[in-house]
Amino acid sequence: MEITREASLLWIERRWRQTWHLGFARLLAASPTDWKLLFIKRNSLAEVDWSRDPSVVDQSQTPRVHIISADDPRYTTLLRTAEISYSSAVLVPRLDSLADVLITVHNAEREAVVVTLKIGANGKRVFIAAGQTEHVMFTVPFTPVDNEGVIDVPISASWNGKAIPGLQAVRCAPIRPVDVTIAPTLGSLNITANNMSPSKFTGYVELKASDHTTKVHVSADSQATKIASVSVNPFDPYSLRVITELGQLVQQMPEVSFTPYPDFPKTQINTPNFELIAFPNNSPALPVPMQATTLASGGPAKVGIIVRYQTSQKWIYTTVHPTDGSQIPSRAKALIVWVYAHNNNVPLRARFNDATGQTFQPDLGSLNWTGWRAVRIPIMGDMSHWGGANDGVQHVPLKWDSLLLIDGTNHAEGAGQITMAYPCYELKR
Repeated sequence: MEITREASLLWIERRWRQTWHLGFARLLAASPTDWKLLFIKRNSLAEVDWSRDPSVVDQSQTPRVHIISADDPRYTTLLRTAEISYSSAVLVPRLDSLADVLITVHNAEREAVVVTLKIGANGKRVFIAAGQTEHVMFTVPFTPVDNEGVIDVPISASWNGKAIPGLQAVRCAPIRPVDVTIAPTLGSLNITANNMSPSKFTGYVELKASDHTTKVHVSADSQATKIASVSVNPFDPYSLRVITELGQLVQQMPEVSFTPYPDFPKTQINTPNFELIAFPNNSPALPVPMQATTLASGGPAKVGIIVRYQTSQKWIYTTVHPTDGSQIPSRAKALIVWVYAHNNNVPLRARFNDATGQTFQPDLGSLNWTGWRAVRIPIMGDMSHWGGANDGVQHVPLKWDSLLLIDGTNHAEGAGQITMAYPCYELKR
């Protein structure tokens, strides 16, 4: 199983802060699925790296440690790199604000130095006396335009005119008091507000179409999910804004439209073009054809598909595989799938392949709810990948490998099931 970025960083930080006096710096790794950290204690250096590539399970779970000796040709540069510290992630209070990035530089050398720092388009030169520390504050405009609300700002530095390579970009992300998604159902558009903050959220969701704007009041308690249905044409183009009662913009999404996944069954008579494949120890079992089933009233559609999966202490996962190798539309940003879960807390993922044979695997969280929920599967952006070009770039055309992947690893021996229904593509305009 892959190690998430947050869990990996916290584990490494707790483990190494007990030994290394000045903490660590994150370095630019070979790919988005790799991590590389540099630790320093006085003049001693250690480099720790590991991979989050799901195709290399042992490596992804075992960080590797390299002690950098004084006779290493990289020693001086890495020693200076370790003296430049900053947070690789910055949280911003709202979308229309500025991100403050503090960079601390310590000069452990016997002579004064001139350090040039650049973050984004802003650059500053700093004179630092021997044995002294300087703190430099940068203010970065935070204006993301997509639904993810995240931007990566590159950072570079030079020490007495010599470049310091390999500094990791600063990731700026908004503090979202609530995360809102929209999803089509039969004859309406569903708004799901997921509030994971410690306080209640009260505000509005604005859905703007070409000829009208729909404003929905949202009040969601802490650690709660609020769902509202809006009687509009679900296939009109819409843009979305989430605003607090005080008028602060906390989420926005540029105009998108939705289109149903082709050939998904509309009646129980239809035979779905999907098969269920279990992978014990990463080896495929015989495919099992899947059948449509009629849904009870109150669901997002009239029919769905039941997905049965297995759990085990060993490595096992189950996939929903399209038998027609369904191609993903070129304008698709995501696939929205309605999932009925039973709070089994099993990890949920998806898989698709690009033109180079590169496999992408977005992480969709865990099945930690009961009832229906719209699950958004991102098709664009940063996610786990391996094989093919292995560059993290989605080279079109894209094709589905698994619409859903249920990872039953490291659970008690048993089985479970979910129901999937009414998948629709979210298309950029």
